[in-house]
Order: sequence, then structure tokens, then C-alpha cells
Amino acid sequence: MFEGKYLVDTKIYQIRKDTFVLQCYEEICKSRIKFTGNTFSFLDLRNDTLLGSYDKGDFKTPLDYFNYKKEIKISLPTLSAEEISEIQNINSIYIDSQSNIYFNGTKTTIKNLSNLLKLNTEFERIYTCIYCDKTVSFSKLQEVKNELIKTQYYLATYITQNNENELYGINVKLPQPIESESIFDLIAENNFENLICFVTMNRIELNGKEISSNELHKLLKDKIYHKKKELNLFVCFDNNLRYETYLKELYNIRSAYYSVRKEYSKIKFGDSEYENMDDSIASKIREIYPMRLAEINEDSYKRLKYAP
Repeated sequence: MFEGKYLVDTKIYQIRKDTFVLQCYEEICKSRIKFTGNTFSFLDLRNDTLLGSYDKGDFKTPLDYFNYKKEIKISLPTLSAEEISEIQNINSIYIDSQSNIYFNGTKTTIKNLSNLLKLNTEFERIYTCIYCDKTVSFSKLQEVKNELIKTQYYLATYITQNNENELYGINVKLPQPIESESIFDLIAENNFENLICFVTMNRIELNGKEISSNELHKLLKDKIYHKKKELNLFVCFDNNLRYETYLKELYNIRSAYYSVRKEYSKIKFGDSEYENMDDSIASKIREIYPMRLAEINEDSYKRLKYAP
């Protein structure tokens, strides 16, 4: 479809009567909708002003759309398939409050998800946007993650809403099977400090002691700053944890690493936004302060907690 002057390869999903989400979950709208021929429009509920409109159609290029609007047919030379090959693609998974699963807008099941997630070698990178109702349990999300890992879809973005209904995402790289199996080898291979964290709906434990979310963030920042590479963090999230709480605590943990990196970058290079710098600088900062973070299940947590 076309949005203004931009070609948009997307789908729009209706979550509730007046709530719509774009395929990549870049924005969420509570709007009245209006269809005029092939034009789909969003109208503000308060004053009926136009928020945006989309033309439905199979437009591969802006030229296709131009031909469609002008009712003419102009052909231009095109590049060969090798020269215009895509480097990435995006899938979307939505889990509603009843734990129903939708893959790219079509209702499916956990058992059938692996069939839909067939390995696609056409793209160098395939991202999966996961958007769940706030009340969805972590165990349901874990089932989806396991299917993604099985089918080698390791790049994911968890999407959630804040109190103002604004969407934001957390990009993660899911562990490859060999990485999951080698978690305990990490401990035997080095004398690094190991932090073992257990997160439930009402309690956070770090190495057996209860700690608040803010205290965890501050302690992690201090450990990361002083230990650098010599720190392993193992986190077990309770299966009954809700999606909203899981993302909140995951973000709290990951942001401790990012915060230390940004502070180092500001002191060393005069700019905290190291990800926008030269690749060699960003890689060096990530190398100095690597995110040695592993999510583990409850069995693994007990093995680590009670290890001699």
C-alpha cells in the first residue's frame, strides 16, 4: 500500500473495535475508520480530522503506484534479482489476553507455528516482532521463543505499551541452542563473578537476597563498571510472570549495561551515543563491556543456586 509519498509494505491489524496496529508495531491508533473505494482512512475520534490514509494494492515500486493512480502503464529498466536482493524481512506474532496466537495476522497455534516459521534463506536477517497483551504469562511467551529458536529465528523485538498507550520495543537476540547448552561451561572456564537473579511478580532475588528493581539496576551498573568482561549474569523469570512485568525487568537489567557503555563513551569520545559512531568504536565499547547475560529456566536456576 502507499502512505502519502512512501511505499509501505505492511498490514494493519484490528485488535479491538477502534484499535489498530501496523504490522511492525511502530504506532498504535484509536480511531474511526472509513473506506472509500480502495482507500482506507483513520479519523480522529475527538474531532473527526484525518490522521492518515492508505491505498490498498500490490505495489512493488513507487512506479507501480504512479501507474495505478494515473491509470497508465510506464515501464522502466529494472535491476537483476541479485542486485536488488533484500537483506532483511519482518514477521509479527501477536498473543491476545486469551492466549490466542496470530502469525502475520492469521490465527494459529503453538504446534503449527514452526511450520509457518520455515527457514527462509532469501534474507540475511529476519526479525520477529512479538506483541502480547499485558496479562499474557511468561510461560506462553517462552513457548513462542522456543519455536523461534528451533527454526533459527534468533532476532526478535518485544513490543509493549506504556501508560500513555505509546508502543516501544526491546530488541533481543535469542540464544542459539549451543549457547544454551554451554551456560554451565562458562562457570567452569573462568573465575568470573556470577550473579544469579530470580524474578517473580512480587519479588526479586539476587544471589539469594531480596532486592528491589532500582537496587538491582544500581548494583548491576557498579558490577559491570568494575568487572567489565569478568561478570556472568544468570536470570530466571518465573513462569507466572506477566508479559508487562517481564519486559519491565528485562529492560531494567539490559539498560544497566547500556548505561555503563554510554557513560564510558561520553568520557572517552565526548558522545554517549556510541551506537551512532564508527562501527570500530561501537564494537570496541561492546567488547569492553559485553552483555554476558543468560536467561535460564527454574531447573538451571536451582542447579546454580545450590551448586557447591
